[in-house]
Amino acid sequence: AITQIMFNTEPRGATPTYNAINAAGAVLRSRTERERARYLVVATDGGPNCNEALDPTTCLCYDPVACMDAPAQARFYCLDTERTEGLVRDLARDGIFTFVIGLDDPTEPRLTAALDRLAVAGGRANPLGTTRYYSVRRTDELRRAFTDVARTISQCAYVTPSRPDEPDDIDVELGSARVARDPRHVDGWDWTDRDYGELTLYGPACDRARATEAPLRARVGCRDS
Repeated sequence: AITQIMFNTEPRGATPTYNAINAAGAVLRSRTERERARYLVVATDGGPNCNEALDPTTCLCYDPVACMDAPAQARFYCLDTERTEGLVRDLARDGIFTFVIGLDDPTEPRLTAALDRLAVAGGRANPLGTTRYYSVRRTDELRRAFTDVARTISQCAYVTPSRPDEPDDIDVELGSARVARDPRHVDGWDWTDRDYGELTLYGPACDRARATEAPLRARVGCRDS
């Protein structure tokens, strides 16, 4: 009965990821206050589709038989990865980053590849695991993914009041302990959007920030040549 209701209601079981992100992105683009975080979390059980402009004879189709046998329904099967990836990348350039959570199926490599591309374009790819998005297949994994995303935003991402001309002309301290910059995103901090002045803590550095009430300080200074 639930499935029948879904197929009788727009988008009839399809995955209009581009339209959803475009609508949410328009709202976030209208909010430019630096003290207000701007992120998107996309949780999806499939690859993006619903683009009626795609040609079923040439598109990347996750069900090629359906694309050939039912071209009028091909918008449900043609992957709209390029258009959606471009939108996510444009939002990231505007300082609006996207986390991607995928309720995925390992037997559908075309879909998992599409989610990987969206996660990388969004600028908040999963630093751990075998996929760049947060792969979930059980209820506890979904809870953990949402918890990790929320903690990263609320406790491990910061916007500096000023940004240095050189990316390394800044010292970050948690309490009295110096936090080293780590471009590998294993244990330390790194710029996630230097133009906007945003930095993020990764790994054990993020865990330490979550476990203490010690303030995080970032001091911009000069380096001796």
